[in-house]
Amino acid sequence: AAAHFRDSVTLSDRHGLPATRTYALGNLAELALIRGELDAAAGHSRRAYETAAQTGARGIQAWARNVDARIALRRGALAEARTALRESLESAVAIGQRTLVTGGLIAFAELLAAQGEVEAARRVLDYVAVHPWTDAPGRSDAETQRARWPGPSYPWQGPDYDELVQRVVVETPTAHAALVAAIDPR
Repeated sequence: AAAHFRDSVTLSDRHGLPATRTYALGNLAELALIRGELDAAAGHSRRAYETAAQTGARGIQAWARNVDARIALRRGALAEARTALRESLESAVAIGQRTLVTGGLIAFAELLAAQGEVEAARRVLDYVAVHPWTDAPGRSDAETQRARWPGPSYPWQGPDYDELVQRVVVETPTAHAALVAAIDPR
């Protein structure tokens, strides 16, 4: 797949197709992240973001920042991950792109787990997986991530979906401490 995406970037550059280039770079970033090639993922994500900014593709910008958040998590750079996640969710909400919001909430769960809040992460993923706004791919992603952290499921006691997303954004400076307490009131 990577060879085809690289060919797409080359052809897009040759024929002046920035939108196609943006999608190909985004897919290369995602693929490199899955493979654990963090430097390559970061480079592709940066280029996808820059091209998306030039063409006004705000959805790709949000997606690229989500990838950046997950790269930062894998590097242990939690503050950087929080900032990238906040920017991703702000963009996704502004353009009304629910699938990108779902991806942001899944990344938020990863962030919580990296902070040592695995129970809160489980609860977020359980909530996202059953929420009616979550599409089938988002549900599958949430369930796959949830399977990495076995443990009991509990009924959702946190804020409603819109408030959850808003609080992920605004509580970035405090590492979401109050939100974690609302999600996991142990």
